[in-house]
Amino acid sequence: MTRTYERAVELARKVGDDREEWTALYGLWRCQISQAEYGKGVRMGTVLGTLSEAIGDPMLRLTTSGIKGMSRLVDGKLDKADRYIDRAVALYDQVEDKKVGLRFGQDPFVTIQGLGAVTKLLRAKIPESVEAIKRSVKVAREIGHPYTIGETLKLASMYEQISRNMEQLRMYCLEAIDISEQYGFEGVLATHRMFLAFADLVRDGDARQIEVMKDNLMLYEQKYGLLFLPYFQGVYAEALLMIERYEEAFETANMILHDIDQSGENWVRPVTLCIKSEAAIKGNLATPDESRRWYLESLDTAAEQDSRLMLGRSLKSHAYFELDAEAVEGYRRLAEYGDPSTLFANHDYIARRH
Repeated sequence: MTRTYERAVELARKVGDDREEWTALYGLWRCQISQAEYGKGVRMGTVLGTLSEAIGDPMLRLTTSGIKGMSRLVDGKLDKADRYIDRAVALYDQVEDKKVGLRFGQDPFVTIQGLGAVTKLLRAKIPESVEAIKRSVKVAREIGHPYTIGETLKLASMYEQISRNMEQLRMYCLEAIDISEQYGFEGVLATHRMFLAFADLVRDGDARQIEVMKDNLMLYEQKYGLLFLPYFQGVYAEALLMIERYEEAFETANMILHDIDQSGENWVRPVTLCIKSEAAIKGNLATPDESRRWYLESLDTAAEQDSRLMLGRSLKSHAYFELDAEAVEGYRRLAEYGDPSTLFANHDYIARRH
């Protein structure tokens, strides 16, 4: 597939058609991210940005800014991701034909809006993130394109899994499974069966759901490649922790961290380190000093990325490994964003202030 798009780029340049060149480059970018070649994706975003400005099409400019935002999200540069995605969202009002984006296979705006919701959630910009995910789902339904709805629900489900809203997660999953079964969207189906199994495990404590998750995780990789794979592997590792399969959770976390080192999908590093630390201490799989070191690395990485939600979550997950009160309070202050009462009162999985 990569070679096909490379040839298409060559032909578009030969005939001097900027729009066809942009479309071919976009297809090439999709190939790159499916293989987690995010460095190439960043460079492609720059090329597409220059071409978008030359063409002057707001949908192309919107999509390019979203590409840059997605690249920064997976790299853990959440502040930059937020700015690129906000820029993309602002361009949507300039798009006269709201269905023009469907030529990409799914509407780029709702995808970018969904990514923006996840980014804002990780930064603990709670009201903004809630509004973004609602708007993403609303616009997808207004467009009425089944695949766009399915892919939007995938991002919405990621959002609800991260925010620990299991009832809303189940509702999105059931809707997406119905659409996927009706239209044959195998990747979307595998994603939401995995999420639904996670939600049911949390609700019912049914350890059998772990096998459902494992099977659908394999299907996800077959359909989507490596894009966001460390995140979904992390959801599986979390589920292993819940059913006290500590050694498997520890090994899975190690595998994820190795993959992150290869792919650069750093946005899931803080939570993965926290899972590794927790599995090690509960399963007696490492010394207390080693577990403490991974825990502190989780806190520091989250603070460095401005992933305030993950920072607060890490604080909530452990007994602080005998950190002194000043250090704990320092991490708590870093986890706050805007109005701390919103952050701490509405999300009890984030550490509350003393």
